[in-house]
Amino acid sequence: MPADYRRMRLRRLPKRQLQSGGDACAAPLDSPVRRIALLRHAEKRGCEQPGQLSGVGHMRAFALPHVLADLSRRDGWLLAPDRLIAAADTPRSRRPSQTLAALGRRLGLRVLQVDAAAALPSSLFDPQILPDWHFAVISWRRSSILRVARLLGAAPQDLPAEWPRELYDQIILLDYDAAGRVQRTRCVRADQEVQLRDG
Repeated sequence: MPADYRRMRLRRLPKRQLQSGGDACAAPLDSPVRRIALLRHAEKRGCEQPGQLSGVGHMRAFALPHVLADLSRRDGWLLAPDRLIAAADTPRSRRPSQTLAALGRRLGLRVLQVDAAAALPSSLFDPQILPDWHFAVISWRRSSILRVARLLGAAPQDLPAEWPRELYDQIILLDYDAAGRVQRTRCVRADQEVQLRDG
């Protein structure tokens, strides 16, 4: 195993739980009808191959299905991800799409690549977009991830002022009502769900 790999302590969740997103319980009438999980791509591989995920980055990508399932269970969110979007691959980096690859394989979904942050709202909320979705997961680059959150309806006061260069585990959860308005914005740290430790 390469030296840059680290051991991952991961509490595995049953596949059925990933598919259902949590226990089958009645949702309150004012429950959100759509959710977006916005995250930065996982860790990169040093200066030699900066466009690829590192060993720890691959571990984080592998853990993502379990992290999202655990967050959904705690929230009572009943639906698994049904749309995956990544910042488009470039000659310099494929990290956003690589971060969602394990989740896509687990759920049998392809990862849609979007070229520009400004195109994200229409790729999600255009009424002509089919099939409809309920839980989208977006992997983006640090340089514009907070702009993406604002474009998707998050209020600036609900977001961090900046995204530090060393921060990879933060996930922004956006919950929407039936009219497409953001009901709630939360920033959670995935490393509270999955612990990456030095081997």
